[in-house]
Amino acid sequence: MREQLMRAGAAPRVMAAMKAHGGHPDVAEQGCRAIENLCYQSPRRCMELWRRGAAAFILAAMKAHMDCARVVEHCFWAMKNLATYSNFVRTRLVENGAVELIVAAMETYVGDADVSEQGCRAIINLACASDAVRARLMRAGAAAHIAAALEVHAGNAGVAVAGLAAIECLGLE
Repeated sequence: MREQLMRAGAAPRVMAAMKAHGGHPDVAEQGCRAIENLCYQSPRRCMELWRRGAAAFILAAMKAHMDCARVVEHCFWAMKNLATYSNFVRTRLVENGAVELIVAAMETYVGDADVSEQGCRAIINLACASDAVRARLMRAGAAAHIAAALEVHAGNAGVAVAGLAAIECLGLE
């Protein structure tokens, strides 16, 4: 189905909708959900979405709607899926402020298990890029926010798995 959607022109239409209506939180959330879905398990689709500006739209949605937990959660999902197969994409996201946005959102939504889990998963994905990215995540305070998420959501297995994996990835040398 995802391939059919791409052939039918979903990618440019998602970007056009996000460009035209990105100030609306429901459009931002659904746009990020569309990106996360279209990227799923396909390096080719991820790169096509990247070339069409998906990363910029994800980061813009996160900046514009930091006050909306569901938008932030799906920005994390979309960011993670978009960058899954490419250090190039991971590095570009970092260069464009993804680390700082992730850390700020995790601080803002420490009480939200879904945001905490997906924030940890976004950290996992970006941390795969390089030692420099891991160092930037550490300088930005990612470790403290992962620890806070694990403490606040001690009873949530999803946060535990993602938080522990994020610690593992940040500790790689």
